[in-house]
Parts: sequence; C-alpha cells; structure tokens
Amino acid sequence: MRKLGLIGGFAVIGLMASLGAAQAQFFNYSAVFTPNPFPSSGPDRLNITNQSSNSVFAGLFGSNVITTNLTTTSSAPDNSPATLDGDYDIAFTIVPSDNLGNPLTSSQTQHFSGHLNGTVSMDTANITNMFTSGTQSYNFGALGTFEVFLNSFTPPGAPGSTGLGAIAAHVNGTLARGPDPTPEFGSVFSLGGLLAAGGAGMWLKRRKKA
Repeated sequence: MRKLGLIGGFAVIGLMASLGAAQAQFFNYSAVFTPNPFPSSGPDRLNITNQSSNSVFAGLFGSNVITTNLTTTSSAPDNSPATLDGDYDIAFTIVPSDNLGNPLTSSQTQHFSGHLNGTVSMDTANITNMFTSGTQSYNFGALGTFEVFLNSFTPPGAPGSTGLGAIAAHVNGTLARGPDPTPEFGSVFSLGGLLAAGGAGMWLKRRKKA
C-alpha cells in the first residue's frame, strides 16, 4: 500500500513539474504606437512613449506587459477643452528568448487597434479608449506559440501631472514539445496510470498469496 501511495505521489509531482515546464517560457517584446503623437499635429495631443522589455517570463497564467505610456499636452482653456478623437495602431513584436534575453529565433509582428476619444485642456484630461482588435497568435514552430491581446487602459492625467496613462497587453505562452502532439500532462497521466496500475497489481498479488 505504501508503494502505491508513493507511486501516486511521484505521478502528481511529475504532473506539476510538467505543467510548470510547459509554461516556463521567456520572451522579448517591443511595441510601436501609431500615430505618434496622437493626433500627429497640433498643440493639443497625447504624447506617446513606446515600451519594450527583454526576458519577460510568460508564467503559468501568462504575463501583462505595458505597450504604451501616454501623457497629455494642451494649450486649450479649461472652459473650452480641445477634442481628441481617432483610431490607433499598435505593432507588437515578440520573439522567444532565454532567461537572459537572448533571442532564440527571428521575431514576429502583429497589429492591434483601438479608438481614443476625449478632451484635454491646460488643467484637465478626460480620455476614453475602446479596443477594436482581438487575440493574435505568434507561431514559432518548435519554440512554441504565443497569444496576445490588448487588455487594459489607464487614462492619462492632465498636462503636467504625474498621472501616466498606459495601454497594456496580455501575453500567453506555451513551451513546445517537439513532434509528439500529445500534451505533456497527458504523457504524465499515462505514465502515472501505468505505474499506479502496476503497483496496484503487485499489491493484489501479495494479498492473494497472503
């Protein structure tokens, strides 16, 4: 009985390790927001700072990353704020990397879109956002697949304030397994089942002999 319990325990540990390894994926990313600034001309605008980072850990549940930071500039009086309204595009580039940020292959780029609307003045800002694109996939063959979607908007503060606006994306990653299409956890379950079955058979044999 003790052996059977040990075998079951090892199977569970193996399953957890496999699930952890299946998500242990690092990536580098960069984002380019267009137009920059928003709109592309005029004294009243959103100032765009594109973001990038290396060796980001996707993790078991994915990772949220900042694509763009936003600040405001305006010369419009508070009693007559300027209107900002228009579409934008974010070119999001991603590449699998090692834990030091060294790229493991060539990068891929997908485009995401949204719509910004609102008003700004010298002392106020009221900006809203609507995402207009869905999930995009990045397939790196043996190095796995990433899925990305825009998921968060923080509106910027008034001109000169410390209120930094942001657009964020969520990145899901899965570690490639090679030619065998069976999920890793399926292999662990199969092995665990075989071990458990073998242990149970040995235990029953001993019971019969007794």
